[in-house]
Amino acid sequence: MAISPDELSNDDLANDAALGQGTHLVLRILHEAVSSFSRQRSLGDLWISVCRNARWIVPCERMAVLLGSSGARECSVAARIEAGQMLDCFATSFDSKVDLTEKLLANEGVQWITGLQAYSADRDELNQWLLKEQPAALISVPLKIEKKPVGAMVFALKTFSASDQPMLNALIIGYSLYVGMAYSLLNAMAELQASRQQQDLLLSEIEAKNVELEERNADIESKNLVLENQNAELERFTYTVSHDLKSPLVTISGFLGLLQKDIEAQDKMAIEGDLKQIGSATDKMAQLLGELLELSRIGRLMNSPEDLSLTRLARDAAERVAIQLDERDIEIDIADNMPTVYGDPGRLCEVFQNLIDNALKFMGDQALPKIEIGAFTDGENIRCYVRDNGIGILSDYHQRIFDLFDRLDLKVDGTGIGLALVKRIIEVHGGRIWVESEGEGCGATFWFTIPADASQSVNW
Repeated sequence: MAISPDELSNDDLANDAALGQGTHLVLRILHEAVSSFSRQRSLGDLWISVCRNARWIVPCERMAVLLGSSGARECSVAARIEAGQMLDCFATSFDSKVDLTEKLLANEGVQWITGLQAYSADRDELNQWLLKEQPAALISVPLKIEKKPVGAMVFALKTFSASDQPMLNALIIGYSLYVGMAYSLLNAMAELQASRQQQDLLLSEIEAKNVELEERNADIESKNLVLENQNAELERFTYTVSHDLKSPLVTISGFLGLLQKDIEAQDKMAIEGDLKQIGSATDKMAQLLGELLELSRIGRLMNSPEDLSLTRLARDAAERVAIQLDERDIEIDIADNMPTVYGDPGRLCEVFQNLIDNALKFMGDQALPKIEIGAFTDGENIRCYVRDNGIGILSDYHQRIFDLFDRLDLKVDGTGIGLALVKRIIEVHGGRIWVESEGEGCGATFWFTIPADASQSVNW
């Protein structure tokens, strides 16, 4: 902590001329100054401490710390004090080539500049302030870091005596050395902190890259898993296609043999029966091929995706099977004001049509058959359901019914492709589908989701 005038006794001041006491005073002042410097944590705080402590070293009216050198074009004022009060720094820098400023930054050791009438106070604000009230002398002492000049400390004295110069020179030189060391230390600390900040920034960037790499790896793993599932699905598809297409071919082949025999026997009724069976098998095969072709096209657009009313889609689908509904006297209840989704209108209408058609086929002998369709928003998804009060589905079949060619009842018309088609359409739209049923005679509810966010809804 700096020594205040109150801490110096009258005896100390009276005996200041004595060499021993003078040396002791110099050491005490410098020790307190160095202690003050060591507590500073920034260059701005250091310059304020330098100005405050300098008052007990040089009895000056004004004191400033200039940063710059004689080789630079400009200098700045890091801190300044007047009559014991810290002043704000000047808002601008100053021309180092101005005669007085250039003299102060000349790096010529301790300079006692007198005859200040020769310098103009009108040069700039710095000159005006230093020459204010016509000081008797200005003292300039260079500031250096590792012998390189970085600025100067300037003191404006109201009065001085030639006898004061040796003691003041000793104090000022020692003081400037300690200021230079403190400046060097804080500057090194600032560079170290900047280096650490740069290192932290690099580490953050590395961590971000690692996170990005992990996300990419996770994405690759996810895509590999999807690819594996697709390959497995393709294997199942190939097996089931070859199996189910073989059945009508065997039928056609068998009846062609019978047809040849019946033609040789000229059995007209048998020939007609053979041709009917061949035609039926041919139609069956054509239906299978058509639905397989339709399944293969699911990943492509039928129409441009758009915002769609689920209520409108469900009603359009119901109109397509209106005759079958009327024939079975099935009530269909479609909720009003269902949410809007983003997708292919043709494909999503197929979803409702296939689910309604599936409910028709498995309604059974229900006395009051009914199909309900509704939807609601559930977090990030829109949930839609198609519910019937038909024969229900055993839990063992809840997953199988979505597999290709998997038919629960061979007596019911169909190829077993309808629900596989629905599943594929929903997945392409970014959703999923499942069925809930408590078993035989309890009806079934088919649920499917579609993302509420349009940007996540279509994965063409």
